[in-house]
Amino acid sequence: QRWKAGAQVAVMNAGGVRAPLQAGTITWGDLYQVHPFGNMLVLLELRGSDLRQVMEHAVRRDAADAHISGMTVEFDATRPAGSRVVSMRLADGTAVRDDGTYRVVTNDFLSSGVGDGYAPFARALRETPLGVTDLDALIEYVQQLPQPVRAPQDVRIRAVR
Repeated sequence: QRWKAGAQVAVMNAGGVRAPLQAGTITWGDLYQVHPFGNMLVLLELRGSDLRQVMEHAVRRDAADAHISGMTVEFDATRPAGSRVVSMRLADGTAVRDDGTYRVVTNDFLSSGVGDGYAPFARALRETPLGVTDLDALIEYVQQLPQPVRAPQDVRIRAVR
């Protein structure tokens, strides 16, 4: 999604990813199992403080309830909900600043602020529908990767306590 949108960050609710990809040849059916909903991608211009609240929502429980790309988040599950995020860094290592503005891609289910309770998305400074589904973006992305495809091994959301 981040690749397709040219975004700095991508956020996907955990419930939106319905199946893991197994080793071996990847088929359309395999990718459909991952993203069966046909949600449309939306590019948001989001304040860093709102992105922080998105991630606070994602870590409100003891484990992360989101998948992200382009950013790493560290959280302390012993802190009260709403104050658990202790660090957010973009892929290049730059700290996410509350007063900064970031290009974030998500799906239309979440961007409304209603889907899965991700209300901070509704405070976006700008919203640009991309006219492509999450499934189609995934298909295009996988097709352009070197073969065989290697899954990323980085930990993007990590509990520090």
